[in-house]
Amino acid sequence: MDANIDFKALWARAADNQMPDSREIIDAAIRLNKKMRNKMLMANLCLVLTAIFIIYVVFHYHPAMWTSWLGAALIIFAILLTLAASGTVIKLLFKSNLDDDTTVYLQHLLHIKQKQEYLQTTVISLYFILLSAGVCLYMIEYALMMHTAGRVLTYGITVAWIGFNWFYIRPKTIKKRCAKLEAVISKIEALNTQLLD
Repeated sequence: MDANIDFKALWARAADNQMPDSREIIDAAIRLNKKMRNKMLMANLCLVLTAIFIIYVVFHYHPAMWTSWLGAALIIFAILLTLAASGTVIKLLFKSNLDDDTTVYLQHLLHIKQKQEYLQTTVISLYFILLSAGVCLYMIEYALMMHTAGRVLTYGITVAWIGFNWFYIRPKTIKKRCAKLEAVISKIEALNTQLLD
């Protein structure tokens, strides 16, 4: 049997009870693709708006210390780095074509998974490091105006929030995204395997 089977051809074989429901697999792939694309576009929009806000704050309030300027620059650089890396995944999500045969589409999903893993590990780690350093540097000027208790409280809350995001929210989000993509990939792999037998 030919290894290049397209999704449309699967509908004709839907009567076979042992084969997974091809329409359900296609719908899941379409929904996942749209959902991932929309979430990434929304996240990128939030990052762009954040960068614009930071630039506005820095140029409107003119910080006196170089640490504030460096902190803002690190935050902007972290945002730009994340936008550039996520742009490659978004391009792949826009190129998804469900008219391709299942083996090509499976390879496409595996490529998306590989790019997402790079984004969620290396890029997000760099983002958090740069963002944390940037926020801490930016806050120095304003923390020096506070009493010692205010400084400790301000930096304590900031570090606790960054830690909460790093150790709880980030792994939970990554696990959830990977599980959804892995589920669709495994269904398409099972479909390919059964059709090639």
